[in-house]
Amino acid sequence: MSWLTDIEPELLRASVTVATAALASLTALLIAFVAYPWQRALDRETQLQSDLRKMHGEFLSLFEKAQILALDQDFDDDHEIAIKLRAAVGYFELFAEVKVAAAASDLAENVRTLQFVMGAAPEELTSEEWNKARAENFSELTRHTKEYVEAVRGSSVAQLQLLSKAVRERYQGKIA
Repeated sequence: MSWLTDIEPELLRASVTVATAALASLTALLIAFVAYPWQRALDRETQLQSDLRKMHGEFLSLFEKAQILALDQDFDDDHEIAIKLRAAVGYFELFAEVKVAAAASDLAENVRTLQFVMGAAPEELTSEEWNKARAENFSELTRHTKEYVEAVRGSSVAQLQLLSKAVRERYQGKIA
């Protein structure tokens, strides 16, 4: 350490300044190349999950609208909702895990069955048959809704990100 006392104070000050600047530069590089990309990836993942939650919420909202329209026997709007519901299922079939797509497809199929049962003319079904078919369909709707929610919750992050990207790029605003 005797060499430290032999260095001139101006040279020592300059060396400390250079060392401090080098440390600050390395810290900035570390932040720029490690911390910032990590934070951006975390932000992207959070946004993707948010988009996915929105997509699933919109799908369930369509599902609920379709049920209400079928129960109200409002068959004019029923067709449009059925098309949107089927389009949403199509996206799940393309971009989601098989289990999620199957559960969404089952829900859509139950809605079509409910629409048929609710629209059946009195001469096609007796009152007892109609009530039984309706009760069975509601039981199936409840079961398939639970399966869909469980499938979505169990879906892998990679599949969720893929679906969310598809939603943002090609489907946003089309389900309303």
